[in-house]
Amino acid sequence: GDMQAILDAIWTHLLPAVDRAVDRPGDPAADTAADTALAERLAGLRIAPPPPLPFAGGQWSRTSGDVAQSYSAARVRPVEPGGGWELTLKRDGTELTLAVGAGAWAESEWRADGIRLPLVAAGGGTGDGGFAAQIRLVETPHTVHLRATPAPPGGAGGFDLSWSLPPLHGPDPLRQSARYA
Repeated sequence: GDMQAILDAIWTHLLPAVDRAVDRPGDPAADTAADTALAERLAGLRIAPPPPLPFAGGQWSRTSGDVAQSYSAARVRPVEPGGGWELTLKRDGTELTLAVGAGAWAESEWRADGIRLPLVAAGGGTGDGGFAAQIRLVETPHTVHLRATPAPPGGAGGFDLSWSLPPLHGPDPLRQSARYA
């Protein structure tokens, strides 16, 4: 095709639209009302946390999942009745701890390797004696799912640590952060 014709069309039609403010015909009061309504709607949007079920605590070794294999062990302990849990993941010998809300998102921040990673997490018991948590990396589109299964009679339980969608920057959640300590 004719590349010059494409460039001429871009120069004539597209560039002027992004190069300056566009005149908006209409009632300025209606535009302000629409802007206010949109701002209120956006401010009220929330991602619902998973429903909580009681869980007494536990610890597991890693059995599966596509998050970096350096996350090898998990421990969960209740904070207080109805107050959620403390989840500790062992990563290359370092313990990374976060709060897991019961019916609400709990905020935490991991600091390791000179990196700060803001997180929110919610979860609870799974009804079969296990534990599940959603860990959201709040400054990215990524979520990590932890699912710990109880030990069967005569066996050992374990936990799975998986991404909802694998990130482009590798499998380690810490490597998704743009913040440095």
